[in-house]
Amino acid sequence: EEWLVRVETAGNLFQSGAVTQAEEILVALRQSKDCPSVCMHVLQHSSVQAARFQCAVMLKDFALRNWLQLSPQEKEHLHHFAMEAMFALDDELLIKQIAALLGTTCLFGWLEWQKDLKDAIIMKCATRHNDRAPIASTAIMQSFSQSLESSVVQSARNIFIRDQSFLKIIQGAVQQLIDSDEAHWQDA
Repeated sequence: EEWLVRVETAGNLFQSGAVTQAEEILVALRQSKDCPSVCMHVLQHSSVQAARFQCAVMLKDFALRNWLQLSPQEKEHLHHFAMEAMFALDDELLIKQIAALLGTTCLFGWLEWQKDLKDAIIMKCATRHNDRAPIASTAIMQSFSQSLESSVVQSARNIFIRDQSFLKIIQGAVQQLIDSDEAHWQDA
């Protein structure tokens, strides 16, 4: 409860323009071993939107920085929290931040998780009667595609460094894309 009050104070300080003071509180929380549990508690129980938003951002940052050090139970707990919060929250900005956290947990956890957990994620995101399902699905796909894109770009960079003729291949492929795109628009 002490952290809840401190984080709500930080949220109010942000809103009043006292950014430096607010950041001091949030930096202390980020460095605390209780950061994830405090952030989850704030998201569930606080009415201060700025505090809730900051906690959503901190949870995603926590997942990015600490995933490899977390136990399997901690990883699943963080993922389940993100999944439940995704479908329970009512603020659009919070939903987007939690969707980013959900995408991060899915990206990092996918290879580790059992088939039943993966199936549950797919089923929850495929539920048509829930307006959040497309947001969750998109966040997960974006996390995977950004990761893939990074890998492809890095691989291309490595190949290019080793073999300058690769540039000619890329230029030819880009020109083909441009030509086919122009032809498509001329036909339309």
